[in-house]
Amino acid sequence: MYPNDTIKAISEFLFKETTISTCDLAIVFGNEYVDTMIHVKQLFDEGRIKQAILTGGSANNDREPEAIRFYRKGLELGIPPDKMVIESCATNTKENLEYSKRIIVTELGGFEKYLSIMFIAKAFVCRRIEMTARALNYPENSNYQYYPIVDHDGLNIGKHTWWYTQPAQD
Repeated sequence: MYPNDTIKAISEFLFKETTISTCDLAIVFGNEYVDTMIHVKQLFDEGRIKQAILTGGSANNDREPEAIRFYRKGLELGIPPDKMVIESCATNTKENLEYSKRIIVTELGGFEKYLSIMFIAKAFVCRRIEMTARALNYPENSNYQYYPIVDHDGLNIGKHTWWYTQPAQD
């Protein structure tokens, strides 16, 4: 599957994956791939998530915030508006998690209400999310799951293909 041991080691470390089960809350990290919301809709339909925070602003303030675009796509797909909370100021992973943590504590009843949290993000960002959440003191007793998104239009990279991309080859 992997062309050599180095690529295997990088892949196993960088691409965080977990078994997906039912979670109290999903934190959905914005990106340019708005079809991420198709996965979110499926998770709602399967009863695997009950509430979602959509987090993501616009890094250069030159576009509509990612969370707003995700929210609109969620509505289009039939996700009830009361199941999605918008956080549209974050411009990086640390801010995504800081601002989402603030929402959990101040608007959603605290972490004691959400003992299982699913992080939905680009596949290669999941390890960064885990490390950043730990640095920001997300509760250790919570069950965290990672739902890696890999699109099929070349906008994202996955565990089993990243070394084929031009940036990886350079």
